[in-house]
Amino acid sequence: MSLARWTGVERKDQGPAFLTGLGHGGTHWVAGIFYILLPYINREFGLSYAQAGTLVAIFHASAFAANFVSGLVVDMSGRRVVFQVISLLM
Repeated sequence: MSLARWTGVERKDQGPAFLTGLGHGGTHWVAGIFYILLPYINREFGLSYAQAGTLVAIFHASAFAANFVSGLVVDMSGRRVVFQVISLLM
């Protein structure tokens, strides 16, 4: 069974889909690591529950801002692959 049969795209044209999947997985990896490290950060710095919750709120607010702005730029320019590669390199 070939890869093109599963995806509808030939193997040589899978690059953008692979980069998109890698970038998407990277965003979940960062969020997962943050939540795993949060108890240790909390204990190390002696944070209260309110301060730890503020860190979580800042994390999600900054992710929203970055995604909102970058989404507008990508949609206006139409250069999705270029911005995906740039985001992976960052």
